[in-house]
Amino acid sequence: MRLELRIGHLSDEQPNASEVMLRDGRRIDSLRVHAPDGRSLEPPGLDGSALVGAFRPTVSGTWIVAFVGRPFFNHLDTEEFSAYLDEEGMQTIAAEHARRGLTEGREWVSRSVKTLVQVGDPSMPPSDRAIGLPVELVLRSLDDSTLELEVQIEGRPAPGQTIELRHLNGRQPGLIARADANGRAHFSVVPGPFLATALHMRPARPDDSAHAVDGTPADWRSIFAASTFVVPTLSPPGATEIRP
Repeated sequence: MRLELRIGHLSDEQPNASEVMLRDGRRIDSLRVHAPDGRSLEPPGLDGSALVGAFRPTVSGTWIVAFVGRPFFNHLDTEEFSAYLDEEGMQTIAAEHARRGLTEGREWVSRSVKTLVQVGDPSMPPSDRAIGLPVELVLRSLDDSTLELEVQIEGRPAPGQTIELRHLNGRQPGLIARADANGRAHFSVVPGPFLATALHMRPARPDDSAHAVDGTPADWRSIFAASTFVVPTLSPPGATEIRP
């Protein structure tokens, strides 16, 4: 199975708009595949090509592909950064940014993403679990019309975190919810492929530069989390709890 890294802004009008990113090992913090039987492997890839990695599924079940990128520096002018925070619902960050007397946006940005690959019976629901990503979305349960997602930051539930969910075929409008006290949110869905996302921002720390692609000073540390998976048509209907 060939792995590609695609980046793009999805919309209902262009549900599959994305750009293939060429592999650059300097920008990869971690790339691993977690097998249903508990094994974990590092898929080989080819720098400078679209082949980020490749692996051969040997058993049926859900294979979890996880990618963590190294932070890179991003600079936005005052107007752009304000619009960015507003679009992402980061009112608390905007208030702190103003309190600190900052204007332009200077941040280290990285991605913390995973995709659930179902091997074997396509009618079986994917089986997800937390695998220790910096910011992670975990599919906890689903049935024909409802799914539950948990968002974790450094392994702990993140109450109040905004989670967005989008159907990749555009069969329903994008959904937004805030995680409850247990870091979980529920969504009403139709069958098909989905992309769940969450953005975590915090003040930058001195040790963040050790992991960055370059050491340009930044005021904020941003981590984009994402998870893609397919909601099958479950039969007979009924809730399915996702167990490790």
